[in-house]
Amino acid sequence: MDKIIYWGYRHYGRYDARCNFRYNRKDVVMMGLGSPMTFKWKYEGLKQYFIVYYKHNSEIKRKHEECDISSENMRKMYQHLGLNFGQSADLFYDYLGYGKLVRPTNEQRNKRKEYNKTLMTNYKKVGSMVDKPEDIYSEHGSKWEKHFFEDLITCDLFIPTFTNELFYQPFVDYFRTCVNVFPYKSDIIDMIINRLQLYQKDLEVERREKIYHYLDFFITASRKVEETLRHHNIKYQYYDLDKESFDKWVAKPLPNDCSKYIFDKNTHRYNVARNIAEDYVTVRGLTDFRLSSTITDRVS
Repeated sequence: MDKIIYWGYRHYGRYDARCNFRYNRKDVVMMGLGSPMTFKWKYEGLKQYFIVYYKHNSEIKRKHEECDISSENMRKMYQHLGLNFGQSADLFYDYLGYGKLVRPTNEQRNKRKEYNKTLMTNYKKVGSMVDKPEDIYSEHGSKWEKHFFEDLITCDLFIPTFTNELFYQPFVDYFRTCVNVFPYKSDIIDMIINRLQLYQKDLEVERREKIYHYLDFFITASRKVEETLRHHNIKYQYYDLDKESFDKWVAKPLPNDCSKYIFDKNTHRYNVARNIAEDYVTVRGLTDFRLSSTITDRVS
């Protein structure tokens, strides 16, 4: 199977991709978002290895956990060893899931630990994490080239976090040999509503143009990823998160809602968000999130 490089900026189904590949026992490497670490899931039969790469005292190190667990039991367990999303939120104010985070009590946490023990065997933890790991990927690619080729791309699915340092020429040469995938959503309204979940403001008080500029940012940043791939002659294919399935890469794709919250849309907050999304599309003349639409819309 060809190596898959799954590009994007934010909100592009990286969790869904990761879960589908892991459920099918395929190795996955995902660079952190907002963190200086990279995570790897590796499979050998029933054995699952979860590896964290980090930097301490100018040296790239690793810690890992391992266990024997079936794919079906992974669906019953929270991430990082399982596939369940693992967070809950108070959705009373915001159906979109960005309300107050409800942290489990010690009793709930202990029950979960005991339940997890019934889902896996031969658990082992090797190494520990430092409090403040140093950044690896802000340095020139030549500084972590060995790590790139020995740790990051030794997988079936590589999910990079976009940074200019990824386009060091030896890395670019490698990317050109892979299947590069650029996911997007054809359901524009749904994507905009979901992006509003990260906007921790009262949508009825905030000025519309300020909200619009916030939404513009995600589109222009995503298009920059596409533009950079084209600049480096890295061929890529689109993947429509709304209409396509991961069955083109895995034998047993998970149900579409396996990694999503099921939100109540019958709320005032949802109606407000939807009205803003519809107005935004009209004002900006938005027909598509992809780079090709730059010439027809007014996203700035």
